[in-house]
Amino acid sequence: MKSKSFNLKIGAIGLSLALATGIAAIPAVTASANSAQKDWYGSSTSGMFVADENCPVVVESETLTFDINTFPHNYYYGQEDFAGYDAKVTAHYNFHNPADYDVNMTLAFPFGEYPSYLGDHLDENAKYAVTADGEKVESSIRHTLSVGTFNAEKDVAKILNDYRDDEFFKYDTPVHYYKCGFMRSGSVNALYLNTPYDAEKTAVFYGVQSSYEDAPYSIYRHEKGEYPLTSVQRGTELYLFVVGEDFEENPQFSYGQSFPLFGNNILTEADVYIYKQKDITFKDLMLAYRGTNSSVSETDWYNAAMDYIDTFGYLHYSMSNCFMRWYEYELAVPAGGRVQNEVTAPLYPDINGNYSPRLYRYEYLLSPAKCWASFGTLDIVINTPYYLVKNSYASKFGFEKTESGYTAHLEGLPDGELVFSMSEAESVIKSGDRLFDAEDVPYLKAILIIFGVPMALQIVAAIPLIIVFAVTGKFSTKPKSKEL
Repeated sequence: MKSKSFNLKIGAIGLSLALATGIAAIPAVTASANSAQKDWYGSSTSGMFVADENCPVVVESETLTFDINTFPHNYYYGQEDFAGYDAKVTAHYNFHNPADYDVNMTLAFPFGEYPSYLGDHLDENAKYAVTADGEKVESSIRHTLSVGTFNAEKDVAKILNDYRDDEFFKYDTPVHYYKCGFMRSGSVNALYLNTPYDAEKTAVFYGVQSSYEDAPYSIYRHEKGEYPLTSVQRGTELYLFVVGEDFEENPQFSYGQSFPLFGNNILTEADVYIYKQKDITFKDLMLAYRGTNSSVSETDWYNAAMDYIDTFGYLHYSMSNCFMRWYEYELAVPAGGRVQNEVTAPLYPDINGNYSPRLYRYEYLLSPAKCWASFGTLDIVINTPYYLVKNSYASKFGFEKTESGYTAHLEGLPDGELVFSMSEAESVIKSGDRLFDAEDVPYLKAILIIFGVPMALQIVAAIPLIIVFAVTGKFSTKPKSKEL
């Protein structure tokens, strides 16, 4: 359904103005991408396990079919409304295994981050499908942290079946959990952790409650040095997580750094209360923001949290907004054989309301397909009643107009990703390039009839006065009688 612009149409004596404003742009992440090899293994015809370095399977051809009969709404509140959105992409692969042994592959198909116009309560499962030679293939949804530019090789490597560990952090490392409340009244104070610890045996994380009832929005890693943990005042509660070897005594804090000349300003029992909580594990800490009904597995969330800390140095409750979602499935290609594999996923374009009509930007990641031993032809089909907006992205692929939409044919994979924009009109105008929308024309005609004609007559009548003023500098048509 076309979404109309909000219009401000105000009539005033002698003056009217029609002002069109666009709906704000709504960001969403790309919907889908080529399947990438996550891992694979082969078996010889005699039953021997084969561990070649590179997978021999090739893609003889791929056909991408975009069915775009509807554009997404600004937001979907209910399942019934969302069920009416049917835009999708189907990737059809023709795989060939030239080797003399069977190959079993684990494939991962990234289909984007969670779009901002979908509520997390909506069920998308009915909109996905994976088949091999027409038969349904069981698949599972995996999640990885997505930050910055997508990199097929690096991002697919983030999909792990086990908890990711490093030299210090293990999923079962003990975490000693403290809650600390601060009682001193007065102004806000910079809080320092004064408890000594060995950084090779202990790591410290902390967070400040966001209110009296809520957990902290962020959990930071403490870096030993001159900087304070945070700022606190009366009533502030601090969550302290001591990973690894515990403190020998209760945590010790100070307001301001320690200066022997003026006293060390260490907080006493009257200033801070400390409650030791039940010990947890490092896994529990990494899952702190995972909801009990989350669709993300504990393993995927834990690994994404580890990546988040590596990237930003802290955890945040909104980390789930940075998840790339993948379809993971198994595919077997017999020795010397061929398999037709299809993956279907919904399309979630960016919505740009700064144009009239609105602009819908689609991005399909072609780069994952570069991981195959070789790649043949690529055909792109867009079935749609809408218009492909002409720009540098679309021209790169050489789309041709057809009765049902657009098509393009490429001999091999191009550099970069597939990006194209669609709209309800063949050309779009950016907000600010014109004052009125087309739908304002009837209102403008009425305004001209009511106010324009009388104003035009007044202007015509005023022309002689304007000429006199230009010549004499005075608005006068005859001299006034001089009074004695």
